[in-house]
Amino acid sequence: MNPLAVFAGASESVVPLTARPRIWFPFFVLAIVQLLALALLVSFYRPIFLPLVLPFLKSVGGEPMVHYPFFFYGLPTAFLRTTLVLAVVLESFTVAVATLLFARAFTGESHRGAWAHTARRYPALLVLGLIVVGLSYGLSLLFGLVPAEAFAGSPLVRWGSRMGMIALNALLQTFLAFTTAWVVIEGYGPFSAVRKSIVLGLRAFLPAFLMILAASLLLFPFDYLSGRPDLIVEKLRPETVSWLLGLRSLTQILIGFFLTGGITYIFIWKRGEVS
Repeated sequence: MNPLAVFAGASESVVPLTARPRIWFPFFVLAIVQLLALALLVSFYRPIFLPLVLPFLKSVGGEPMVHYPFFFYGLPTAFLRTTLVLAVVLESFTVAVATLLFARAFTGESHRGAWAHTARRYPALLVLGLIVVGLSYGLSLLFGLVPAEAFAGSPLVRWGSRMGMIALNALLQTFLAFTTAWVVIEGYGPFSAVRKSIVLGLRAFLPAFLMILAASLLLFPFDYLSGRPDLIVEKLRPETVSWLLGLRSLTQILIGFFLTGGITYIFIWKRGEVS
């Protein structure tokens, strides 16, 4: 089956499921927790939150971080570090629930017990989350290898590096995309799931890569602007930074729904080819 046929098949299968609130629910849970975490950071000055949040903020940006408007320069970094933790402890679980719900919807099985089944696989999902986040973070460090002088002197280098990192991250995520399905649907451990996901990623490379790349490009405007808080703070109201980060979390609900559904569709289609 060619990649366009896979896209068509995934669309025909996923779009009708948008009418099922039960499948949306895991994505809303993740977004709500992310927004609560963002609200906690923004409200750090309240006495009830100070003991918890103040040391963390100072570790991110030092003393200036806790003063207006400098707080908003460091807020994207603080929120990113928070979401990395949530990616391990919560997102690994909610995406697994959604993956199982999609798989059961595609195969006509009942959704009953999906949360309880996923909860029993949580230790494996937690280890898997550490692996995926660790590899993704390690890859992001490559961006820092580009000399600062090259960035300052050449827009071509800046944008070429950004697009290259998006493509490299999409490549990495393509080989890790099926790990959750191997754990929550087939019951494999995290390391076996990584091995099998790499094999399946090779067998279904183009459709999976294009889906992940498309999702990354849709989120890129948010990621670019949150990486340049100086533009927002100096040209708009500083509080716009927090609204931008919140809007990204909400947008990720929609993108995550279709991406998870599409990857699960490919998994159901190709898993029999992996030994």
